Amino acid sequence: MAKNLDLLLELGFRFNPSPEDVVTYYLPRLIAGVQPKDTKACIHRANVYGAEPKDLAGDFAPVTRSSNGDRFFFTECKRNKGRVSRAAGGGTWVSQSSKDIKNSQGIKIGETKNFRFKKDGNNTDWHMEEYHLCVQEAGDLEPVVCRMNPPLCRAKNPRRCRVLHRRRVKNPPLSRAKNPRHRRVLHQRRVKYQPLCRLKNSRCHAKSP
Repeated sequence: MAKNLDLLLELGFRFNPSPEDVVTYYLPRLIAGVQPKDTKACIHRANVYGAEPKDLAGDFAPVTRSSNGDRFFFTECKRNKGRVSRAAGGGTWVSQSSKDIKNSQGIKIGETKNFRFKKDGNNTDWHMEEYHLCVQEAGDLEPVVCRMNPPLCRAKNPRRCRVLHRRRVKNPPLSRAKNPRHRRVLHQRRVKYQPLCRLKNSRCHAKSP
């Protein structure tokens, strides 16, 4: 398995496991303490809830060749009186949605929970997915794998740039072909200092032989 993944990474592939792969292969091995050697550079061991996401991003590199800066972490959720506390630094991870992970037979094998980082009462563009097993261990700590996504870079995401542009320019200027008046105004600005035509300028005719 390790040799296969190393070979795929060398060929240009990136580490992008499905939720089913995480809960059936990677997470059980991480819990057992036998992390595949080829994933040590892809899945980091860190306390996700001990620091803000921007600090984690500064300490841990994203997955190689990731288009959106994905980072995978193996961490533990801390329960406090039956509830999980997801405070991180000066903010907190707020729940957005959850979804069951099912195998090809339709049997539930885990759960994905989606979160968004909130700080000073405002939502940020940091997003995270938690992958949970169906069978949870007893105690106040639950081991999970987290997939963290930083704010998307407009320069590296043309599709998001187009969406943001459409939102920002709700009433774009009319097309020149459909707006003659607008076309004339643009034309006047463009040829504001255009020299007069000799055929319509008597002074030019006087100077010409």
